[in-house]
Amino acid sequence: MPAGPSGRPRGEDHMDLKRKDRLSPMTSGSVHIQGYLGEKLEVCIQNGVMAADDQRFILPFRDRTDDEGGWGGEFWGKWFTSAALAYAYQPTQAHHRILDRAVEGLLRTQDPDGRLSSCKNDFGAWDIWGRKYA
Repeated sequence: MPAGPSGRPRGEDHMDLKRKDRLSPMTSGSVHIQGYLGEKLEVCIQNGVMAADDQRFILPFRDRTDDEGGWGGEFWGKWFTSAALAYAYQPTQAHHRILDRAVEGLLRTQDPDGRLSSCKNDFGAWDIWGRKYA
């Protein structure tokens, strides 16, 4: 196995730290924002992100509607990013089911060879743009 920058085999590279980290990331669901901002965040999550019809965002992938300059393929990924962050803030089973359903729905639009696109033709006007969000 070729050596890494330290001269050790790759995969065994590490840096000897003089001090251990004193901070560590919070676990999902361990922070709860209260007050005005917390109320607005709750409304956004419950009545916006998690109430959205996630299957509507899958339609451009299912129907391949973006060849004529459309850009519907980007919305699934933008919504999913928001939903994943909402789940990290409120990791409930209901939110998890929404994420699972959205991923399963998007994956059902894949071609037999694994291609996932909102365009009929590869590398058309908005093909890569939409794929990067999926």
